[in-house]
Amino acid sequence: MGIQCVIFDCDGTLVDSERLGMKLLVQMVAEHGIALDLVETSETFAGVRLAKTVETIEQRFDKALPTRFIPEYRVRLHDRIKLHLRAMPGVRDSLKKIDLPCCVASNAPLEKIRLCLATAALSEFFDDKVYSAYELGTWKPDPGLFLAAARGMGFKPADCVVVEDSMPGIHSGLEAGTSVIAYRQPGIDDPGVKHLDHHRGLAELVDSLR
Repeated sequence: MGIQCVIFDCDGTLVDSERLGMKLLVQMVAEHGIALDLVETSETFAGVRLAKTVETIEQRFDKALPTRFIPEYRVRLHDRIKLHLRAMPGVRDSLKKIDLPCCVASNAPLEKIRLCLATAALSEFFDDKVYSAYELGTWKPDPGLFLAAARGMGFKPADCVVVEDSMPGIHSGLEAGTSVIAYRQPGIDDPGVKHLDHHRGLAELVDSLR
């Protein structure tokens, strides 16, 4: 038997919050005298835990950011999400076509995940099936988050496919033993990874794995 459950990343996969978050990060560190390139920052830190991102920036520039930086970032990001967040193109139509159990597993705090899903009008597709690294204490690229999501949904990892846009998330899925659909990440050569450029092809790709 093939795939029986679909596990979605949230930021950058279901919604465009990754774009909003990276722009805000570059803006906020600039307020403290640190200049980051947006493209490089997005490529380097997409899918990385925020605390680890801040730690890496501090080490790179040998400059400590204020202890209030992360809480302030979260408040400001939530405001931007409410105003500007959008679902990724085609994702809603594809979710309507997928007739397998689906859940979300994200490195983000639970409050942010739920806010993103609600703002993008995607909550109905997942109900309470949302797994946060902050609730479980395990962050991608560690496989623990996807292992917990598979277990919570009642499936073995081999029965699940992970839909991910970030390298940490893709490696996490592979390490967990799931199949992986790499969304907008073409440069991965692994037999366990299928590639997806646009959500309009997602339902058909999932069906091909069943």
